[in-house]
Amino acid sequence: MVSLNNFSQRLFGQALRYFLAVAETLNFTRAAQQCRVRQPSLTRAIRELEEELGGALLCRERSHTHLTELGRSMLPLLKRCHASALDAKALAERRLRGEQAPLRLAISHTVSMDLLAGHLMALNRKFPALEIGYLRGTAAEIVDRLEKGEAELAIAGPLGADRRRMHRLALFDEDFVLAVSECHPCAGQAIALSQLRDVPLMIRPYCENHPDIADLFDRAGIDPGKACHVMQDKDAIAFISAGLGACVIPESVGAGRGIRTVAVSGMKLKRSVCLYAPAATERTPAAAALTGLLCSADWKSARRRTFQHRTARIASS
Repeated sequence: MVSLNNFSQRLFGQALRYFLAVAETLNFTRAAQQCRVRQPSLTRAIRELEEELGGALLCRERSHTHLTELGRSMLPLLKRCHASALDAKALAERRLRGEQAPLRLAISHTVSMDLLAGHLMALNRKFPALEIGYLRGTAAEIVDRLEKGEAELAIAGPLGADRRRMHRLALFDEDFVLAVSECHPCAGQAIALSQLRDVPLMIRPYCENHPDIADLFDRAGIDPGKACHVMQDKDAIAFISAGLGACVIPESVGAGRGIRTVAVSGMKLKRSVCLYAPAATERTPAAAALTGLLCSADWKSARRRTFQHRTARIASS
């Protein structure tokens, strides 16, 4: 049986590197030369690794060395483990040298990057060498990444997370609107909520406010089973622009993309876009700086500039 503690230590040691060298060269002598180690030491380390795993990884023959079935099945995983170990070592070395830690942001599928680009550029000017990783996800995926430490900050609509474990700072509120193409019969006129029964609709099940929208449709007698389900806003906007249907969507998502928004009487849906962070985690300087930028932003003006920018892009295309 594999001992997790001992096995993990070996993965960070030399045995894994030796095995990967033999798997690449299929020759113990060349692998030892590549690793700059004596062949008996390399052979002994690989045998100890095999003992930890409980089976042979390599079949040793006088003129031919090849991977066993276990070796072939383990090779991809062991490569990833080795790469992760190297990444961990490199990160530790950078931190010990006082270099800036990377910033990982989890961003909802429903939040447009157009709204965030200016703030991220300002952050980059403050921390020129900062590495930023962007993770897109649903509400459940974002909460999971925050709780596992895979993201330091998140930007999303309502997550429904336990507030004792999560800090939440409201950034801006916005309405949901009915988005249609410019040539849609409903464009430019107000309609009643009940009239949506006769409009081909699209549903965004990944949206944090999807339960609210579904409840609204249910109360209005609108059957969402007849709607087209899309799995990302890019597709929803493309379908709306092509006249393939209408969609209840946050104002900032569809603004200026060649579509029109329609006032729907009886539809009072809003969402709060918030900045989230784990409650028990100390923020890095970059995360603290981005928090300050986002919380002090004039979001009304930012959304207006985003609309104007998108409109200009459409007009010039």
